[in-house]
Amino acid sequence: MEILIDETDATYVFDRGYVEYDKFDEYRDRGIFFVTRLKKMA
Repeated sequence: MEILIDETDATYVFDRGYVEYDKFDEYRDRGIFFVTRLKKMA
């Protein structure tokens, strides 16, 4: 995944199956924006 996410002037779309919240925090801190659907808690 790291190879694909490297531009700060882009918005990335993640599948809701990707749930590495620490990475989401890291991307946000680096100015990388993303959109994802939340995984439903059953």
